Amino acid sequence: MNEPAATGQTPSRGPENSEEIEHVACMLCGARDTEPVLRGQDLRRGVPGGFQVVRCRGCDLSYINPRPTPASIARYYPSDYAPHQPGRPSTAERFYYRWFRDPGLPAGSRILDVGCGGGRYLLFLEEQGYRVAGVEPNAATAATLRETFDLDVHTGQIQDANHPDASFDAVTFWWVLEHTHDPLAALREAHRIVRPGGLVVVALQNFDSLARHLFGAHWHHVDIPGHLYQFTPRTLTKTLERAGLEISRVRQDPIAKDFAPSLGYRLGLDRSLDWAVPNLLALPFDLLAWGARRSGLMTAFARRPAQD
Repeated sequence: MNEPAATGQTPSRGPENSEEIEHVACMLCGARDTEPVLRGQDLRRGVPGGFQVVRCRGCDLSYINPRPTPASIARYYPSDYAPHQPGRPSTAERFYYRWFRDPGLPAGSRILDVGCGGGRYLLFLEEQGYRVAGVEPNAATAATLRETFDLDVHTGQIQDANHPDASFDAVTFWWVLEHTHDPLAALREAHRIVRPGGLVVVALQNFDSLARHLFGAHWHHVDIPGHLYQFTPRTLTKTLERAGLEISRVRQDPIAKDFAPSLGYRLGLDRSLDWAVPNLLALPFDLLAWGARRSGLMTAFARRPAQD
């Protein structure tokens, strides 16, 4: 992912890593007064180096600091990174999209999917009669989506795609916003390009989840350092409001695939337990966390005000 750096960042060398890192102020309130929350490393891809998640004392937003620069973050997204693999949606994916990613808009509505990855969701939406476009930082993936599937996909970030004002009925961020170096700028751009009354959907991990409190740095969804930001329902709501959006609701997602993969990391296994049988056996834990409103994944639904 190659992203424009936010303002006020000072590149430096990491004490434990050879790549460049940067120290940043809080994206949400601009403060630099933080406290450490946890320290961890890249458990999914095994890239060496440790990183610290801190919490802003001013607004409670948690984020990695110091963190990889936009230029150096690409090493944490290898060529076989699963979300970047292009292809048509499987039957199981279509079922999942229908039940958990239905935009609830009339056919013909125009939808932009930010960080569209391999394009499966875009192709599903197209099958449902929507007019679709995407934004994808990975240049090779974006090119394949354009050339093989004839999809309208911009290479880069939403901020530099130059879409016209109020040109979409909905903008979606499915497990993407936490990867960006400037989530607030991305959401402000979504506010600009969605029509008045239009929908903005943000799905990501819940840092206040039961599993995060149990497993700490071994929590599956902490995904250091790919997840540059760690939102709670409260800080996500604040960020959306700062972007000028009105919150409709924040949904706790019932199937978070939290417990089994995190347990695998805690036990020091060579691989995460993020596969079918362990996740199925751990489903009662997911449902317990969901019932307690401490699910590992959440989805926020917001709208651009009709008059603004």
